Amino acid sequence: MFSFGSITREFIGRLAAVRRERDGAVLIYVAGLLPILIGGGLMSVDAARLYSLHSFLQAGADALALAGATELDGQSQPNSDDSITRANRAIANIVSNHSRFGDNGYAAISVASTTFLKSLPATDGTAVAAANITTDPTLARYAQVKVAATNFTTIFPQTLLGAVTSTSTTAALATAGGPLAGAGRQICLGPVVPMFICNPYEGNATSLFQATNPGDANYATNRRRQILLQTGSGSFAPGNYGWLDTPELGNGATALRDALALVQPISGSDCRISRTTISQKTGNIANADDAMNTRFDLWSGPFNSKKNDSTYAPAANVRKGAKPGNGANGACSPSTAAPNANSLPRDSAFTGRVGNGSYSLSAYWTANYGGSLPAAISGPNTSRYDVYLYEKLNNKAALAAIGGPAIGEKGTPQCNTAATPSYDRRLLYVAIVNCTNLAINGNSSALGTPVAYGKFFLTEPVSGGNYYAELVGLTGTGTSLDPPGDSTGTSPVAVSESVQLYR
Repeated sequence: MFSFGSITREFIGRLAAVRRERDGAVLIYVAGLLPILIGGGLMSVDAARLYSLHSFLQAGADALALAGATELDGQSQPNSDDSITRANRAIANIVSNHSRFGDNGYAAISVASTTFLKSLPATDGTAVAAANITTDPTLARYAQVKVAATNFTTIFPQTLLGAVTSTSTTAALATAGGPLAGAGRQICLGPVVPMFICNPYEGNATSLFQATNPGDANYATNRRRQILLQTGSGSFAPGNYGWLDTPELGNGATALRDALALVQPISGSDCRISRTTISQKTGNIANADDAMNTRFDLWSGPFNSKKNDSTYAPAANVRKGAKPGNGANGACSPSTAAPNANSLPRDSAFTGRVGNGSYSLSAYWTANYGGSLPAAISGPNTSRYDVYLYEKLNNKAALAAIGGPAIGEKGTPQCNTAATPSYDRRLLYVAIVNCTNLAINGNSSALGTPVAYGKFFLTEPVSGGNYYAELVGLTGTGTSLDPPGDSTGTSPVAVSESVQLYR
């Protein structure tokens, strides 16, 4: 039986025999294998360096494409940078990437070319064609970035065969066709009403973006202008509105009507719906006025049975110039006769559907609260939304009107007293479309990409399909809808962007 000790002694004995060998046979084997072993090791090092260089270039190209795609929101702004201009700026300035293992060592990755696409090829194996490419900022949805090639000198041939320099193919491999990144817009039904409004400033000397820009000289005047929104039928004009086709709600008109009234039309904790472009829901929506007026604590038509339903909670301040009715249920059946001294006043004149911003608040304040306007809202640039917020933040909404046609009315909901949602129900977050430019009419389906999402403050209940509103501003992607004075960040966002790599 062999023991471990005997095996060890046998092995040592054989090593001693090899050491005493003098005929050179082992040396021949070693000499023959040594170049192969060294060359194989060097090739492994080169392969690792090449793979690492490839990875650096690929990661850099991916990051650059994502940075550019983030800006592709479909906007072409006459008084600001369009989406392609911003995308190119982002690619040039926002991301800084470096590669290693090339001949330049730790070197910045530079862009060789950038292409913008309106659509993707049918399959990943299909090359990008001219039909996919666009220079129109309103159509660009994808960014394709190619990075510059990087020289790479191998160690293996240089060490064994002399100095031989080869250009690495990793740059071509890293950006074969270029990585494609695209931006997808998501809208949140709840804050966003399934409704679009034709840009009230389209064709106007003042653009939509000027009117909502706090830095513009006329911003204070523009923000107090009242806008009369009316339903469209034939050719849509600035100030017309229509409905969005949102199949996630259901295909019927009833589902869309209910979505106008519901706090959160999509069930579950996440109310976001992917939407790169929008489409119109054609046809009339019966009882749309009744649906919108639930936000004012007004209950009629099919919503008369929802007055105690928390999923239809009204706004926190619903003062509207409606006198409470008689009897135990008088708060649920007030009279509505806006405009009157108890409701926010209308502009004195309109050009098209945009008002002149001229109105007086003194009668409104006297009828509801008595005395003169507080200094905080007595200036010439006070908007109706300013007054509404002042009432909310200074506990005025809970006070009953002391005079006027709606004497006794309170601003806090008196019928449906469910907790109000974190976002303001009298602000309509809606898609804004350049209807004239797109020749939109009542039969149009595809509406393309909205030029923006706007916040319209309802100044009074809806009647006869007419919405009197102020354009409070635009909502950017990812912006929390916390009401003014509340910065908890608990409110949803109206619009968000998702950016991803496609190939």
